[in-house]
Amino acid sequence: MVGSRLASLALAVVVVAVAPGCRDDVETSPPVVRPDSGSAVEDAGEDSGAAPRDAGHPLPDAGPAVDGGGSTGGDIVVGAWNLHHFSPYGTREFRIDAIAAQIADLDADVLGVEELQVEEGTTGDPPQAWDALLERLPAYEGVHNPWNTFDSTVGILTRTETTTLVAWETLFEGDSYAFPRPALDATVEVHKGGSTETFHVLVVHLKAFRDSFERRRAACARIVEHVASAPDKRYIVVGDYNDDPYDGPADNSFIGTFLDNEPAWYFVTASLPPESVTSTGFYHFLADGTRLTGEFLDHAVITGELYAGFASFEPRIVGRPAAEFAEWERGWSDHFPILVRFVR
Repeated sequence: MVGSRLASLALAVVVVAVAPGCRDDVETSPPVVRPDSGSAVEDAGEDSGAAPRDAGHPLPDAGPAVDGGGSTGGDIVVGAWNLHHFSPYGTREFRIDAIAAQIADLDADVLGVEELQVEEGTTGDPPQAWDALLERLPAYEGVHNPWNTFDSTVGILTRTETTTLVAWETLFEGDSYAFPRPALDATVEVHKGGSTETFHVLVVHLKAFRDSFERRRAACARIVEHVASAPDKRYIVVGDYNDDPYDGPADNSFIGTFLDNEPAWYFVTASLPPESVTSTGFYHFLADGTRLTGEFLDHAVITGELYAGFASFEPRIVGRPAAEFAEWERGWSDHFPILVRFVR
């Protein structure tokens, strides 16, 4: 199983506030070994239909800054964050300042972002919430896939001090079955610790809900095919996968592609413990039947070609305790950021 294989590679894991009753910082080393099977989770995530946010809702107190990626030094930090309907209110979106401050605190070199939306009644002409976000993040530049007025799209932020966005392309635009939201494939150069690393960051937001299991599985297969045909196979695939790697075989959309497929792929976030939470909605079960608030939906998987170039990869969820989920949803998102540190 992936946990034991990653443990043998000495992968360190840090989880922040991932489940009810957990401490704010939980360190597990070596990683928890995945069980042979898990329990099915409730319908994962949401595509649309959530009650619209009140643009005039007061912002809750941010509280102390959450410890971020810490992009100083030679290690590389790549992450992803679903921003939850960002935003039908355009530049009137009240969360812009809070989200910008959180992204700055993460201090990632590269951050994939999901669920970007256009202002209601527009087709994407600026200024959008995205433009306002970039104005508040002078240390970053960003690009996104073409706007979709019927759904959301994905984008990517790169920290200009350390990272050059070499090229990017939209993937799978014609495959609405597997990719109702096309993926984004970015080639980046990260200059840190006296050296430069070039690799791909592929940002995804897969179809949600239990009845879309086959669509998620098809999406994973398409990604594997895309990377197999790419001249450069140094990839990290990050984003909202809308599924849990601890699901049993009958409900696991990752089996046969990303999961338990070393050395071709390393499902890095699957080394985090089963009580991990990256989405505050719904709930999920542990193998012993324990029900936990929140779901484990946001992930990072890495090709063997990229994995071989580093000593280890450390996945992390930048979250809040369960008692603060409602406040986080009101002021930031219904997902937490995830980060992966590339350790040289």
